Amino acid sequence: MKTKSSPTYDWLLFVLFFAILIIGWFIKVAATPATSWSEVHIWSLDTAVGMQTFWTIAAALVFFSALLIEKKFWNVFSLPIYLISLLFLVLVLIFGSEINGAKAWLNVGGISIQPVEFAKFATCLSLSNYLANPSVKVTNVRSMLIAFVIIVIPVLLILIQPDVGSALIFFAFSFVLFRNGLSIWPFVVVFLLGVVFIMTLSFTVYSTIAFLLLLLMFVYASQYNFSKYWIGSILLLAIANVVFFKNDLDVLILIIDGAFALVMTLLTIREGKLRLVSMVTSVLLMLSALSYTTSYVFYNVLKPHQQDRLNVWLHPERCDPRGSLYNVVLSKMAISSGGIDGKGYMQGTLTKLNYVPEHTTDFIFCIVGEEQGFVGSVIIMAVFLIMVMRILYVAERSSTRFVTNFGYGLAGVLFFHVFINIGMTLGMVPVIGIPLPFISFGGSALLGFTLMFAVFINISRKNV
Repeated sequence: MKTKSSPTYDWLLFVLFFAILIIGWFIKVAATPATSWSEVHIWSLDTAVGMQTFWTIAAALVFFSALLIEKKFWNVFSLPIYLISLLFLVLVLIFGSEINGAKAWLNVGGISIQPVEFAKFATCLSLSNYLANPSVKVTNVRSMLIAFVIIVIPVLLILIQPDVGSALIFFAFSFVLFRNGLSIWPFVVVFLLGVVFIMTLSFTVYSTIAFLLLLLMFVYASQYNFSKYWIGSILLLAIANVVFFKNDLDVLILIIDGAFALVMTLLTIREGKLRLVSMVTSVLLMLSALSYTTSYVFYNVLKPHQQDRLNVWLHPERCDPRGSLYNVVLSKMAISSGGIDGKGYMQGTLTKLNYVPEHTTDFIFCIVGEEQGFVGSVIIMAVFLIMVMRILYVAERSSTRFVTNFGYGLAGVLFFHVFINIGMTLGMVPVIGIPLPFISFGGSALLGFTLMFAVFINISRKNV
């Protein structure tokens, strides 16, 4: 007699989820002015801790509810869920409340909801289901465009709010495209664009173009089996670049680089590699144009407060430490004050006295650094890293493309959030308002991540 199969879940993901959920709740308690448990009112909805207790319990209920739903449901209804998420992104533009310059919140029954957090889940679901279709190949232009549209539509609606930080998170879904066979070259191009953008704002247009010319010479040298004479010459030229730019001789070194690059170009053409020359030259001109445009827009189009956001990241010496740089300065001070093992739970002084702005949301990692020190910070990051690696492990072991796709989408979104949020507190990336998953205050983000996590555990389960 055939017995009914029972589902088996990945119990490590179970443990990791509830571990980070509980850790997050304790950190939220530590973020309040309370210095002892007698001052904490965990059941009062009139307090910040009480609301976070409510949201934590709600997250646990959402988690178990999602596990009870038949896993085929998420395949069948992925498109309707995606369309509903887009509808809410439109509604928030019409009826939403504006907070910190962004119209990103809907008030429903006295509770504020941020639709973008659920749009991440819906987009991941819809993209994963579309790419799971056997007839869909990202190497096919039509399939790639449809996948691109699925990602871009919510991004455009979010940019209208405007919420640039949340919009950037959607590019984490490029991991899903890459896993499905998208060529690495689009990622290389995006990387180069990012390098040019950062170099232009960090240095000058001249130094950026000089760097591109050196890169062009290196490509040509590779066609000559990396002759030691060519490599030696390029290295000497690179050293000269550093010396000349330090002495403000930008134009002179650019002329020298240009002359050297021209000679190598002519020699490469003589070798019959005209196609290589045309391709490399086109890329050089495109990236040089981007560098000039970046510089022009930054100095002539962006408003002072918009320039400050980038200067805080790339040129902190240009910023007012009591103005635009204040958050990052106090954030670093709070984290460094924790030392190796921290000041102790609920004993953080800089965060307790509200010296660090937004220490309950965007800069909540400061509390970990101040109270738990380097050891506690490493433990939190290790939990997130193990979580991401386990998601990818389970995704790769699945025989279903839908599960694999969804796992890569979840891992990408989780990694982007953690990297950007912690990077903000350390001044490594621009401050763009990204919460730390399961830890920052707020119900929408907590429920959104919980739903994604629970659905992945659900659809990846096996019946035995």
